[in-house]
Amino acid sequence: MYIAPHADPSDGLLDVIVIGDVSKAEFLITMPKVYKGTHLTHPKVDAYRAREVRVEAEGWMFLQADGELIGEAPVTFRVVPQALRVRV
Repeated sequence: MYIAPHADPSDGLLDVIVIGDVSKAEFLITMPKVYKGTHLTHPKVDAYRAREVRVEAEGWMFLQADGELIGEAPVTFRVVPQALRVRV
């Protein structure tokens, strides 16, 4: 899956994909495009890049990252340059 197809682990930026209010039908039609990274062309899908991202909610909201439950809002995500060593 290419959820953030332009992400570069060495650029020091977070790639954030936001999916707007879509119907179940729109979601089912667009979701397969994630496997090619072409879902970004959908008018209700936006891509952003930032060094820091703050997530807030008007009510109670769980947060997930890579399919794992990581906590609840509010939370701030920041890039920590060169925090991981990756062997290729």
